[in-house]
Amino acid sequence: MPDLIAKSIVLKTENLTKEIRSGSKNREPFKFAVDHVSLTLNRGDAYGMIGGANSGRIMFLRLICGLAKPAEGSVSLFGAKGEKQLWKMRKKTGVMVGDPVFYRDLSALENLIVQSRYFPQPVSKEEMLELLEQVGLKDVAQRRVGGFGAGMRRQLGVALALVGKPELVILDEPYLEVEDDKTEQIRRFLMRLNREQGLTILFGSVMVERFSGLASRYGFLQEGRLVREKGGNHDGADVFERAAENKALQIP
Repeated sequence: MPDLIAKSIVLKTENLTKEIRSGSKNREPFKFAVDHVSLTLNRGDAYGMIGGANSGRIMFLRLICGLAKPAEGSVSLFGAKGEKQLWKMRKKTGVMVGDPVFYRDLSALENLIVQSRYFPQPVSKEEMLELLEQVGLKDVAQRRVGGFGAGMRRQLGVALALVGKPELVILDEPYLEVEDDKTEQIRRFLMRLNREQGLTILFGSVMVERFSGLASRYGFLQEGRLVREKGGNHDGADVFERAAENKALQIP
């Protein structure tokens, strides 16, 4: 039974901590960017990590993705720990944290082709075109990415994170500056992947209502601390109402 339980855990952090200087000079004292955060995601979870400026949300996601090193604590992916094992498991993880990075002189489709080469299993052109269609970019699949606006770049970032059929996807602000109709299209696509294929998703955002009806659990970060978790269904309305009632959890 313990082995079965371990296999169902996709992501686990234990007392994950990151310190940064409180000022620009080396003599400034340290403060916690991420303060001993423990979190467990099981297979098929859709988790919304909510936090505003200086909450530690982005740094927490960077630590999980291996884009920053913790001062204390640990990260495990699919039961694996340690840098070598985590590196292998990150091949099963799709990521968009911060501004997506592209080859600006290549088309949207060509960027997906380049991304697909990092995976052991081949990804067909048809699969990549289907991804672009699901995020609202099929009509511009052959257009050079350097001419994309901010919202379109975000849409492409979501598609890049989903290349190779990852088992875990980490998406920070996937709808930022995306047009409303495309936002709804992407939301429905992610919902299908989560509910029909069991894709585990970790979202990050300033606003909880962006994931209402999609996330089954929510965590609220404030000054690096996970101050509240809430969930149990795919309706975030009750979470938003509780957060609005509590000034300590209001997200600017």
